[in-house]
Amino acid sequence: MTEHRRRRHEYSAHPKVLIVEGATEEFLIPELMEANGVAWDNDWRKAPVQIRDMNGTSNILKKSFIDMQAVETHRRATGILLDADNDFESRWMAIRDLCLPTFPLLDSKLPESGAITSNESGQRLGIWIMPDNGSPGMMEDFLAFLVPGGKSDPVYAYAEECCSSARAKGATFKDDHLAKARIYTWLAWQDEPGRQLHDAVKFRLFDPMSASAQPFVKWFREVFEV
Repeated sequence: MTEHRRRRHEYSAHPKVLIVEGATEEFLIPELMEANGVAWDNDWRKAPVQIRDMNGTSNILKKSFIDMQAVETHRRATGILLDADNDFESRWMAIRDLCLPTFPLLDSKLPESGAITSNESGQRLGIWIMPDNGSPGMMEDFLAFLVPGGKSDPVYAYAEECCSSARAKGATFKDDHLAKARIYTWLAWQDEPGRQLHDAVKFRLFDPMSASAQPFVKWFREVFEV
């Protein structure tokens, strides 16, 4: 999949756009959705949903950027995918406040199933905050739910142990990146070791059809009608 990739910022107008923080999500989401029955062309220009890598949360959480989304020609549906990081409530309130002028029916509380709303122009907006619309964390925490056997998987449990031990011995990764350290440690012990996250979904090292993936899959399908 992902053979033909766009150069950053070379985006044409598209009726369905998913805004993401970075390349991890840009590559991973198509694999996840294709595994769940959504046909996805190898050429990004023919994909059912255009995924826009914004190179960081700060580039998304700008009033000028959010305002531009609603006025883009032919836009029918916009999805916004963010990591909660350390403070889910702050992340939700920040994106909600930016979207409210254009989508005034957004709930004050983000539903566990993700936000989906429409405005008077008939445009649809969806918001999902990783990992589960309520907890601190990021994409890698969501992927931990897709480890076959979940967090009770003995190899994943040992990866957690090793990361804690490494920190005690002087490993320098940030507390915020503990989930990344665990996932990449676990991937280093798979066959083949060290696959990128989207390849790990593609080759079923993660289980993209697990029950834990289905709330996100359902949200994506509803937002973009795919």
